[in-house]
Amino acid sequence: MRSRSLPALLLTAALAVPLAACSAPASSVPSEAPTATAEDSAQAVVRSLGAVPVPSAPSAEPTASANASHGAVLAIGAPVAATLPDGSSVILTALGPDTAPVPVPTSHPTAAPDIPIEGTITVRVKATSGSVAISAGDLDCRDQRGRTVALNPVGPATVTVAAGSQADLVVRGTFHDGAAQVTLRHAGHALALWTFNIEND
Repeated sequence: MRSRSLPALLLTAALAVPLAACSAPASSVPSEAPTATAEDSAQAVVRSLGAVPVPSAPSAEPTASANASHGAVLAIGAPVAATLPDGSSVILTALGPDTAPVPVPTSHPTAAPDIPIEGTITVRVKATSGSVAISAGDLDCRDQRGRTVALNPVGPATVTVAAGSQADLVVRGTFHDGAAQVTLRHAGHALALWTFNIEND
């Protein structure tokens, strides 16, 4: 048996190393995880919260109530559900005042004069039970200086309303610039007081 020389053995070993390297399976390089974007984060938050309820529209303001021992103070235009001493119930709403155009002065003073103007107030009466009668004499009006504003009926001086129906009582007065109030009394009891402003500009 012939022995190989040392140079031949070295050459064989040198060739074997590259071949082994080529035949070895390639090692897997871990791939980088995708970077999360702001949109991905937002979607993840939504998924974690689940379904978000949509807020409902705010409900209307509840109607104020009044009776013979407890009146209501309101801004003009607001309704009040009143129980009368005889047990009848009614919804009262004061509207206005609807004012006439202010007369234009011929001169131009440095300070605007307090020119009184006429205006109408409408009291809407809607009976919910029983029969209700409201008259112009049940109304009392005063301005911010405490002066009484006379209210005269425009049309019927009294309206009578049966359950389930409504009617308007219209009165006219002469108002000065500033705040004022109109009070409705029934059988001597103050049921409602409405506040409003008159602007003569």
